[in-house]
Amino acid sequence: MRSVIVLIVCIAAGVYFFRNFTVDGLEGLKVRSRGEAELAASDPQDDLTGYLTSSKPWQAQSGGQTPAAGGQNSGAFPTTSTDSNQQGFSSNWLASSSSPRTPVTSPAAANAGTSDTGGSRLSRRVRIASWGLGGFNEEKAAKPHVMDLLARVLRTFDVIAIQQLTGRERDLLPRIIEHVNRTGRRYDFLIGPPAARGSNPYGAEEQLAFVFDTEKIVTDRSQFYTVDDPGQALTHDPIVGWFRVVGPSPDKAWTFTLVNVRIEVEAARREVAALPAVYTAVSQDGRNEDDTLLIGLFQADDAYLLPTLGESRMVAAVEATPTDIFGRHQTQNLLIPRGATTEFLGGAGIVNFLRIHNLTLAECEELTPNLPIYAEFSPVEGE
Repeated sequence: MRSVIVLIVCIAAGVYFFRNFTVDGLEGLKVRSRGEAELAASDPQDDLTGYLTSSKPWQAQSGGQTPAAGGQNSGAFPTTSTDSNQQGFSSNWLASSSSPRTPVTSPAAANAGTSDTGGSRLSRRVRIASWGLGGFNEEKAAKPHVMDLLARVLRTFDVIAIQQLTGRERDLLPRIIEHVNRTGRRYDFLIGPPAARGSNPYGAEEQLAFVFDTEKIVTDRSQFYTVDDPGQALTHDPIVGWFRVVGPSPDKAWTFTLVNVRIEVEAARREVAALPAVYTAVSQDGRNEDDTLLIGLFQADDAYLLPTLGESRMVAAVEATPTDIFGRHQTQNLLIPRGATTEFLGGAGIVNFLRIHNLTLAECEELTPNLPIYAEFSPVEGE
């Protein structure tokens, strides 16, 4: 009987205390299972911010010229597109959300529209990245150290455009996201349909995707689509996603469109020549988004890309910097509309995970031969 009375008194005292007093600091308190806490403690490099490397001029081989499409010298290609298919291609290009190849979303959010978690990890900058995973499949995912490295690097960024995902099973990307989120993070994804059979060296299953931190970025899944390419100018149809930054009020938060591009190296000249038409089609898709960014695996350096797209029209986030682990070629980039996207803060470069973790080239190739590239933006529209 005495123990019951003591229990009732304790409960009453607790109710009185929390009704009449507050404890500073509890608002940000998070309760995690012991397993999650152990995972977080064992992952001290959860954020590789200190290792982000800005792009700097570098001296390439072949007389100091930077490698262009397909890893060749930029002098091997004209500075402006002369592809005879471009004119007809531009008029036939359709950017439509009614593509017969319906994009696939994560199972947990397949029926979700615009989602906003309220974001507890607000930042003064938004970090957008691109990473070609070099044929990432179930065999690579079966190696714990490879998955750990992949997850650590992905957690560095707020939005990541992924190329060369080649799993035969539909749960490969959800498994990657689950691994990323083991430390308590909340990433999600958008994924496009598989490429046409026989269209790429990694097999019939290659897909493009976006991975994003839902505590900092939200998306409208109804505005996610695959660019229709009736003329088959590109081997891999680009995917398009719309995003908004969490934190600022919706009327002030930066909104942007990403066009995830994957150029096939054997057809780099022809496919890069098609990019101006791709950009125009997406920019004029009826959504009136002024910040439309081309991002991905271009198989060409900025010295070749910018003249093709118009140097007065675009600026490259990564300039004269190799993006592979061998330090030879620049194949990835983020192209930003000059003048329109004033949110670009100027910070950009690569994450050299080879040096960060003191890995050998062979160990890096277990994951991918490509280094992720990134650029930083203001979270507020127009700043």
